[in-house]
This record gives sequence, structure tokens and C-alpha cells, in this order.
Amino acid sequence: MGGKDLSVYAVSSETATTQQDNYEMEEFIKLINGRSRMNPINGDKEIFETGDSCIAPKGITGRWETIGGDEFLSLIHISEPTRQA
Repeated sequence: MGGKDLSVYAVSSETATTQQDNYEMEEFIKLINGRSRMNPINGDKEIFETGDSCIAPKGITGRWETIGGDEFLSLIHISEPTRQA
């Protein structure tokens, strides 16, 4: 479900790794099932478990890993980037 300023997504994923470079938006993430690891280039690695919430801040650079086989599930609220008029 998406809107002008806010979008909400349910994400299901297998175990995977993705690299984010200067991520263009801010995300609030609620883990429904599985584990994830955020490994920012300029910060400490953080591990999140089922039931945890976290924020992936706008501008983050680093690696995001989902861990949970084919059972990883999260709910993500995205603050859309500011649009230029």
C-alpha cells in the first residue's frame, strides 16, 4: 500500500544479502519472523530477532542481511524521499 508520503509493505524473503549505498529513504522495520543483520560501514553491526523493530536511516551505507531460510517476514513503513517541485 503506498501513498504520497508513506508506504507500507509486507516483505517475505529467503536468506539474502544486499548492499545499500547512501540509501535514499528512511524505513521503520518490524520483524515478524526470522532474523536480520544490519552492518553499516560506519558503525556497529546489529542483529535483530523476531519481534524486534529497527530504523534503517536515510543515507545509510552498508550491508543488510536477512536470515531465516524461506521464513523471513517483515513489515516495512517507508518515508518517501522529498520530491522536488
